[in-house]
Amino acid sequence: MIATMRYTLLFALTMGLFSCDRTELPDDAAARAAGEYQVQSYVINGDTLYGAGRTDKIGLSKFYISVGRKTADSLNVRLTIQKTADAGQIVFSRKVGFHESGGAYELHLPQTAPNDYQSSISHGVFEEKTVLGGLAFMVLPPSYSLPEPQDPALRGVRIHARK
Repeated sequence: MIATMRYTLLFALTMGLFSCDRTELPDDAAARAAGEYQVQSYVINGDTLYGAGRTDKIGLSKFYISVGRKTADSLNVRLTIQKTADAGQIVFSRKVGFHESGGAYELHLPQTAPNDYQSSISHGVFEEKTVLGGLAFMVLPPSYSLPEPQDPALRGVRIHARK
């Protein structure tokens, strides 16, 4: 009896998988923003810690942003790093809202002041500026002390990534 129920359940699950219409994936603004963006630069307080092909003070073998559809009006933004000497990956993630206009996306963190988090996606480029502290994706080299920027406009973490 139990074996028959298991086979019936297995058959039903298999049929359900094969009968799924994969063409019915969401095609809304959130789905169109999704993708993997390779980090081109990572700057803290005006100090470039990572510049693709130029500077790598952190020692990374992988550094990218993944943007995925969470709901029709929200995205999941994940920063993934893998240090050259490490086998594991470190992943930071946050859920953001967005406003889309003409294929450009302005991202926002709910209940966060606009000056504390500024982020956009446009023409295959992801950009983010956050204040230091709890909002910023912080990836630092060992024994690194944060520099005080000469210009207050440089304060914070800036990430520039490209699809």
